[in-house]
Amino acid sequence: MTFDPEAQLRRLQSRLAKLRKSQHIPSELIDLVEAVHTRQIRAQAEAKITLPETVSSPERVQAGVPLVSREDFPFDSEQAGTLFSEFLTLLSKSVAPMQQAVTTIQKALDSGELSTEQAFSAHLKADEDFFALWAEKTPEAPRVINFLAQSSLAPSLAAAAEALSSHTDLTLAQNHGHCPICGSLPYITDLHDKEGFRYASCSFCNSEYRIPRLSCAFCGEQDTKKLSYFKAEEEKGYRVDVCDSCHHYIKCSDFRDLDKKALHLVDDLESLSLDILAAKEGYTRPTLSALGF
Repeated sequence: MTFDPEAQLRRLQSRLAKLRKSQHIPSELIDLVEAVHTRQIRAQAEAKITLPETVSSPERVQAGVPLVSREDFPFDSEQAGTLFSEFLTLLSKSVAPMQQAVTTIQKALDSGELSTEQAFSAHLKADEDFFALWAEKTPEAPRVINFLAQSSLAPSLAAAAEALSSHTDLTLAQNHGHCPICGSLPYITDLHDKEGFRYASCSFCNSEYRIPRLSCAFCGEQDTKKLSYFKAEEEKGYRVDVCDSCHHYIKCSDFRDLDKKALHLVDDLESLSLDILAAKEGYTRPTLSALGF
């Protein structure tokens, strides 16, 4: 499906308007999501991408090899740098802990201790040591550098993934536990069509790809005795799928009987209470949110 920024913006406004009425998510967080994702949607339509000359063959993709490795994934470096500065400014007007973290990061950028290129490279390489170091430097908001890197890169990564998707069939169910485009883990799933086909959304390139209905989205476990799910009455249209083999969980949206259209970044935010419930049950989430928090 071709990316339609205007349709996405309308959906975003509709979903956030309803989310504000629910009052279970802080208005400051909704304001931040609105500002950032509005900018991301427009940026995705404007991203300039140079695709790699060669990608993995369809046979290798079906065997579990991604089309393009995450660390080699193409992105619009100029756009990402611009967005990093914009989002840094946006956070400087946020709550006090975020302002303190922004001050630390801005000083590091000015002194040369940190560069956007370093942050982007760390995100592409999934360099946990880099982000752990900056979490220590910004204890008042330890995920702020994750947010800045991930949110700035997301539009052009998604644009690249959409262009690359023509090389493989994302409607064929795959059970490799990672995205067929870039090899990263999913962060949320949802059910499509009357048949309830299950699709996962990539935490890195935002690709949607089909996975088996009865399997763990991460380790591929298919023993139904080790797979289960639970819901919360107040979170209509959502459930949490859990696996007793890897002890991970992933949320799933099912809006087929509701007057609601999926928007995964907002779905993830709206169902925040399910993350809390899953953690209390002893399950972990192996990915951050779509904004890096």
